[in-house]
Amino acid sequence: MKHSEYVAYFKDIATRQPDLLHTDAVNRFARVIYSEWPTPTLQLSEFLALNKSGLNFPFMLCETWVRRTRAAGSEHLDHVFKGSFFIGDHLAEAKNYDQLEVLFDKTDRIASDIESYMLQEFEEHLNGDDQPKRNLIEGSFQLEHIGPFSGDKYGTRCEFQYSQSAGKWHVHDPDTWLPKP
Repeated sequence: MKHSEYVAYFKDIATRQPDLLHTDAVNRFARVIYSEWPTPTLQLSEFLALNKSGLNFPFMLCETWVRRTRAAGSEHLDHVFKGSFFIGDHLAEAKNYDQLEVLFDKTDRIASDIESYMLQEFEEHLNGDDQPKRNLIEGSFQLEHIGPFSGDKYGTRCEFQYSQSAGKWHVHDPDTWLPKP
């Protein structure tokens, strides 16, 4: 799965999930770039720009994926993707833990709804005609509460893993390389 397809997948979820209903006019979706090298960093510029110009609540942040390749037989390679998304909201009254529990219940419910959708969608193999089958890795969904960040934002982060045949992405064509000296 190309990174642009991964982002489009989650943007589509954000436009159709009943609590989010992202549109260009009602911003509830942003991308976040996570990098593990050289040190773990999180680049939130798109989110911060939307936060200043009119981010609506609740919202989804789609984090970039991390991919590794593994051998899945003598002549077959799989890509294993680690992805994550965050469902956030704002806490109206700072340090009001009763409101915070209600907020976490809400973001947990939305994240769990998306998790259920993904499990069903991957199970039904709705991956497009030209896409290799994607498989969610059993037991890989993990939800955790995050916050505060960017002032009064809290929510639920969901991390998951899935595999997909490397297919045409891992076929080396020596004719495209320059010859050895």
